[in-house]
Amino acid sequence: MRDIYRLGLDIFGVGLLSFQVKNTGNNSYTLQMEAILGTSQSPQEALSNAVKSAERAIELDSSSADAYAAISQAFLLLHQNDKAIEVGEQAVKLDPNCARAIFMLAWAMTYSSRCEEAIPLYLRAIRLNPLSAAYHNTLGNAYRETGRYEEGIAEAKKAVQLAPNFLPARISLVADYSYAGREDEAKAAAAEVLRLNPNFSLIRYTNYQCQFKEAASQERWVNALRRAGLK
Repeated sequence: MRDIYRLGLDIFGVGLLSFQVKNTGNNSYTLQMEAILGTSQSPQEALSNAVKSAERAIELDSSSADAYAAISQAFLLLHQNDKAIEVGEQAVKLDPNCARAIFMLAWAMTYSSRCEEAIPLYLRAIRLNPLSAAYHNTLGNAYRETGRYEEGIAEAKKAVQLAPNFLPARISLVADYSYAGREDEAKAAAAEVLRLNPNFSLIRYTNYQCQFKEAASQERWVNALRRAGLK
């Protein structure tokens, strides 16, 4: 379990948790990573339990912006985008200088067709933590969704430079190139995804990663990845 936890921290670049859930063998981030990495037999249940674990953390420390950010992330992965934004706003209100809280609010907004609002939040989070691959990657996603494809590509490349094995950034590059009509580069980026994870499943990734609130946006993103050869 601890190995999964450490891997989750490395993948998302979130640093050490500022809170611990007491009197339980699980914690919110571990459960979320079980769902995303496919180590849980029931990913949906793992994410639901992640919310409960983070809620217990809030009972122990109601001033923890990180705990609220964990709940926001879990809600987003459960495709409850409105709740993710609501809790993310609470996290930022608790600590306006918590980079993770700011990032989570921006992330939830990105997948809720509020990218223009998300972009300045990402930039604010990056000023606080410029070395997070996740922050650069999702800023790039927001740029892509607003038609700023080249800026999206640039941010995804920054994420890859910071963390070459960070799979979400590699997947973002596939989508960015595809949206920009750079199909050869999209296929090359897809080959890198499969090199890093030969067992990559587009179905699992789209089911247990964030989903766009607007069905048309979700369909366009999935089709862009398929065109590049991901299945």
